[in-house]
Amino acid sequence: MEFISFLLGTKAYAIDVPHVREVVDTPTLSRLPNAPAWITGVMNLRGRVVPVVDLRRVLELVAEAAGRTRGYVIVVELPSEEGVITVGMAVDSVIEVFDLGVTELTASPRFAERTSPAYLRGMARRPHGLVAVIDAEKILAAREETEADSRSTAMSAFSMTSGATT
Repeated sequence: MEFISFLLGTKAYAIDVPHVREVVDTPTLSRLPNAPAWITGVMNLRGRVVPVVDLRRVLELVAEAAGRTRGYVIVVELPSEEGVITVGMAVDSVIEVFDLGVTELTASPRFAERTSPAYLRGMARRPHGLVAVIDAEKILAAREETEADSRSTAMSAFSMTSGATT
């Protein structure tokens, strides 16, 4: 299997290459009103509007996000209920593309990363250190579900408050 590795702060991560369409320098992004904090905006990719997510926020590495000024966007194509969606993932730098056998992907210790084990496929040993291999499909789907649950909870609370006053 082929992976592309990248840095978020000082931590190395990787995703499957088959999902990757291309890597671009971070373009000018347009903010979306009322978008979740993990969506940094949208970019124009040769006439297509592509949402860009901040993987630091998705992986809850927000404390490390303060110093980021420039980086890259890994453009991925992911299956969804509506077909294939194109999403940009903001990262600090891209390290390498590498091959990894299934047996070379080791389970990660539960306490080793702050990322949810559901997102983490395992750890890979590379010459520059350990790389956390994440599942792009699962991490974005789980984040969307969390946002939907938050909106649903907020609407329920609003409905109960509104009902109590009438």
